[in-house]
This record gives sequence, structure tokens and C-alpha cells, in this order.
Amino acid sequence: MARWEVVLVAEGAAWFDGLVRADDGSTHQVEDAIDALSYFGPALAGLSSTGSKVRNSAI
Repeated sequence: MARWEVVLVAEGAAWFDGLVRADDGSTHQVEDAIDALSYFGPALAGLSSTGSKVRNSAI
């Protein structure tokens, strides 16, 4: 199965950095969700953006 590249934009990275400092449990949940997105790509309903300016492509 092909893996998908998940691109974390600057705004997302800043938000995630704040989450890392504030809530360890939520940090692990977000990491797990990003891992799942990298395996299933846009087929994973609810996590992929529909208004993305980044072209969806498999690695």
C-alpha cells in the first residue's frame, strides 16, 4: 500500500507546538490521527481537508 505525505503548514505546526506544551494526551491523539491519514490518505473521512491548495498525491 502506498503511503501519503502529510504536509503540516506553519499555522498547524504552531498549533501543534502549543498542544505539545499543554496537553500530552491530546498530542498523542493528534499524532495517531496524522499517522492514520498517512496510511489511508483522503479515503479517511473527516480528517482530510476539502479546500486544500496542496495537490493530493501518493508517495
